Amino acid sequence: MIMGIMESGKLDDLIVVPVGINYTDTSQFQGTLFCNVGKPIKMIDYMAAYKEAPAKTMNQFLADLTPRMKELIVHINHQRSEEVIEHLEEVCRLDYYKHKKYSLRNLEHDFNFSNYIVDIINKAEETQPEKVKELHHKTAHYFSVLKKHNLKDWLFSPHKQHLINYGIFILRLLFLIATLPIYLRGLIASYLPYKLTDIITKKKVENC
Repeated sequence: MIMGIMESGKLDDLIVVPVGINYTDTSQFQGTLFCNVGKPIKMIDYMAAYKEAPAKTMNQFLADLTPRMKELIVHINHQRSEEVIEHLEEVCRLDYYKHKKYSLRNLEHDFNFSNYIVDIINKAEETQPEKVKELHHKTAHYFSVLKKHNLKDWLFSPHKQHLINYGIFILRLLFLIATLPIYLRGLIASYLPYKLTDIITKKKVENC
């Protein structure tokens, strides 16, 4: 399509801008999205070669585009590594952010941190796959125990120990009680339109 537009002569200054879209959690409501914009690619640089060998030039363009796209996204080489990467991110995040002086609210920092973890695991998968498998087994067991006892990993972080005391607990409890009416009001106001839309949609779909 890109080459076709260039070949038509309607646009001789067409550029392609690589954009990486990174989600923190695609399955959860209120997840975050980080758009990473790369350097533009001038398509005019490919036109002379395209006229001589279209298929070869298209392959060359894709070969040039692929590494640029990988730089803009968190790219996991093996699907089997996804869970162990998620576990490592949760366990290592606070220490890494403190060392790098990162902010938990900065999406670029989050992207850099994820890439750091993914790069380690991608390389380990190629050189020591059995080590990665063993690590996955240990982290999966650790998080299953946390889930069983309804605990969170941050509770065991040395950087969060000062938050675990009766004073903080009472303040949190009072805050939850004070804001409960606001929460309930927002929940009801959001639930009714959602439920109404769901009922109407189901009826419409059944009638189609």
